Amino acid sequence: PDERIAAPVESAATPPPPPSAAIAAPAAAVTPAPVPPSGSDPPPAGTSSPGGSGEAPAATARPAVSALFLTRSALTALRKRPRVAQLGFAFTLNVPARVRVTVARRVRLRGRLQWRTISAPLSFSARGGAQTRRLSARTPLPQGRYRLTVAPERGAARSIVFWSG
Repeated sequence: PDERIAAPVESAATPPPPPSAAIAAPAAAVTPAPVPPSGSDPPPAGTSSPGGSGEAPAATARPAVSALFLTRSALTALRKRPRVAQLGFAFTLNVPARVRVTVARRVRLRGRLQWRTISAPLSFSARGGAQTRRLSARTPLPQGRYRLTVAPERGAARSIVFWSG
């Protein structure tokens, strides 16, 4: 008695084409590549043009250091009188490069403050990506202000300053 009967609804859209018509349909139109004017000569091989034909060798990226920080164990060691070997640090390098790491102490010399390197620099070849390293000198770090610098070869150096003691 209370049942509603839904009548089939006819759509206004056209019915789909038969399967044989889909196979016989032409493929997407392909436009030919533009032809340069006959009066211009192509650039010599090995040179680049403002349009860039992709023939020139790709420029290599300059090494860049980012996300430089001391490790958690290094921060814990800095509360006491740590040794240089307890200084762990991490950084990210965008491309593989040779890296030089130095630690310097802030000292007063002839009335002026300056940074004095406290140990031999550490040099190593680093791969691209995240790096974690530790310094190797056994000398203790007296109380004071220090700067750790990471400098990739042919790239910009990054530094962080920290306190010991």
